[in-house]
Amino acid sequence: MVYELGTPIHASTTVNRRRFVGSAVLLGLFGRALTAVAQDATPASQAEGDADALEVLRAAGQALFDLETFEFSMRTTRGSSTILPGLEMVSVEGKVRRPMDMSATITVKALMSTLELSAVSVDGEFYIQNPLSGGAWENMGSAPSMVTMINPDWIINLAINQVKDAKITSEKDGVTLIEGYVDLAGSLAGLDPDSQGEFSSFLADTPIDVAFWINADNLITTAETYGPIFASESADVERKIELSAFNEPVEIERPAS
Repeated sequence: MVYELGTPIHASTTVNRRRFVGSAVLLGLFGRALTAVAQDATPASQAEGDADALEVLRAAGQALFDLETFEFSMRTTRGSSTILPGLEMVSVEGKVRRPMDMSATITVKALMSTLELSAVSVDGEFYIQNPLSGGAWENMGSAPSMVTMINPDWIINLAINQVKDAKITSEKDGVTLIEGYVDLAGSLAGLDPDSQGEFSSFLADTPIDVAFWINADNLITTAETYGPIFASESADVERKIELSAFNEPVEIERPAS
């Protein structure tokens, strides 16, 4: 059963503060792996496909990079996004203010519980609100990899830089649909051997299909992935990412201690 945002929390005695904070730390390790793949392994675009599709994607990637603020949602629409043992990512909704600020609401399934928690990053300091300790905020310190894990633009940037067989498959009402596939395992090739060995266990070893919906302003409004990004996800997993409120004012404040 997939739980949507807003589902009441059913706190289980098997999920305690130590497990909660430990899961957050492990998520940071995933974020570090993703940062390495998205940035170190892709200093320049390695995208392949039709020239017209690649040009639209290049412009869309630049437009995303140039944004100062945006809002996002990322939902698992099919299958299971089990990113760590006993921890399944259901959805994330939030907003971003470049370069370092972000706030998000995350819904996960942990063992027999459904948990909805908040995360905030301000000036490089990362905080998580622990629903298992009366809503207290946990200061995780400087944790850019955690921000990488939550902010879905890493998926979009990675897919744009690594997409293969990119094609425009629809143009309607000012929206261009581009489809292709991404070989995540192949994107590790640019890393040193030690890093490849460390991160390869995190990522699925089969290509995934991707799709981008790009509006008349070269902004990606929707992106979908079909297949597992992480090795622990189900083979049929699908996720939908939506971006909106481009360059609109946002309020992101440091949590009160």
